[in-house]
Amino acid sequence: MKKIFLIFLVLLITGCSSTSEVKNPNGSSLTYKYFSQENYQGSKYNLRLKNDNSVLVAIKDGDNFYYNISGGFNLTIIEKNGYRYQFDMINKIYNAESIITKENYMEGILPADMKKLKKQNYQTGKEKINGHKYTFETYKYDKGKTTYYFDDKKLKYIKKQTKEENLLYEVLSFSLKVKSKDFDIPKGYTEITY
Repeated sequence: MKKIFLIFLVLLITGCSSTSEVKNPNGSSLTYKYFSQENYQGSKYNLRLKNDNSVLVAIKDGDNFYYNISGGFNLTIIEKNGYRYQFDMINKIYNAESIITKENYMEGILPADMKKLKKQNYQTGKEKINGHKYTFETYKYDKGKTTYYFDDKKLKYIKKQTKEENLLYEVLSFSLKVKSKDFDIPKGYTEITY
């Protein structure tokens, strides 16, 4: 009897959810509809996420990329014109290096290919986060899986799971509005060469 009660209590606390697999969705998923409505194609976006007490900002426009994490850990990277600039925010210095290997900083967070996403199988169901029930869709990719959480049609959370990471991000904003000054080297910084 104690065992049954304990199982019931665990299910009650975790917000028991049943999942189902959707095969051949042909663009019917909430995830596909959301990113299609935003006209997202992967080459241009402005995304702000929150994880615990850190804020992540990722801005992309073609080959130009801005990536910033602030809060518990601070990191800023700008990629443009074939160079990757890494910034030391405390000492107001930066270094530049030629980009030999492209990094996909948003792998497992944003869809890599909208055509593939349109037809990709996924798991769906309901799950509680902070006491609110969301509809989720989980997609597998090369290194792990990504789960998108929706409140009606609005994207609220993104979870990235790999062997090394299990991160839940709150979506603060997502748009395609990008300005060229987003990729400028901040004033007052000195370049350091090694």
